[in-house]
Amino acid sequence: MEFANVEQLTKKPLPFKETLIIPIGDIQLQSNRDTVDVDRLKKVIDFGIEHDAYYIGMGDFIDMESPSNRQFLRGSTLYDSALDALDASAEELEDELKEIFKPTIGRWLGLLEGHHFHHHQDGTTTDLRFAQYLKAPFLGTCGYIGLTFKTPAKHVNKQISIWAHHGRGGGKLMSSSLNQLEHVVRGFDADVYLIGHHHKANAAKPARIYPSFGPKHSLIRTRELILATTGSFLKGYLQDSQHGGRAGGLYPERGMMNPLTLGAVKIWLRPRYRQEKKWGRGGTPTIEMSVEI
Repeated sequence: MEFANVEQLTKKPLPFKETLIIPIGDIQLQSNRDTVDVDRLKKVIDFGIEHDAYYIGMGDFIDMESPSNRQFLRGSTLYDSALDALDASAEELEDELKEIFKPTIGRWLGLLEGHHFHHHQDGTTTDLRFAQYLKAPFLGTCGYIGLTFKTPAKHVNKQISIWAHHGRGGGKLMSSSLNQLEHVVRGFDADVYLIGHHHKANAAKPARIYPSFGPKHSLIRTRELILATTGSFLKGYLQDSQHGGRAGGLYPERGMMNPLTLGAVKIWLRPRYRQEKKWGRGGTPTIEMSVEI
């Protein structure tokens, strides 16, 4: 499990103001560009740029090889020319996405490794190359991301933690991915929990009750959490889709999967001061969190 701290990226805490986080993954750009809603992806990026957003890479940016495909290739004896052709195909897809992501360089809090990526002959992978290009920490399989907000008061900071994983498994119901995250909440402490892979844009806001003990007064507080599956840009159903010159559906159609709304979730973090008469003037700093699908 890897860690990324926003202070390491920005060299200072975030200002005490509204901050937008956009997790992006499961684009799965491939040779048939019609299968991916590139226009929607560009609109999400443009919205983020307009609102000074930070991004998290959830994996599966391109769709070259699945884990079983990579295992097959490692056991094969392909000629160098064939391996060069695979590298070139992957680089073409990578370059297309890099051009879309170019305005966001330096705004990525971390990138996860997905299931679908290409392993280049030089030892790098698609996900590693995107992390290097976007100047983002590579989080591998799973990671914690820490956000620190500097309050107007001296030496007082407020922190938010994000637990992120590309995800695994499946489930036809919308609740299946959130059920998976509810199990994660039992074993890992965070404020925000994110997974991709399921291609669902879905979220929930559970809460925890905890005591806050002070020298004179004790309070019962509520801590809100966000659980989110981060969406996708891969189309499940295409009219007149073909394979090998004959009618044939994409894998969601072949698997009799339900169609899903494409896009990404947006997480808003709004620093506030909680005013409490018992605790005197000024109150205590807190972060109000909301999620938009």
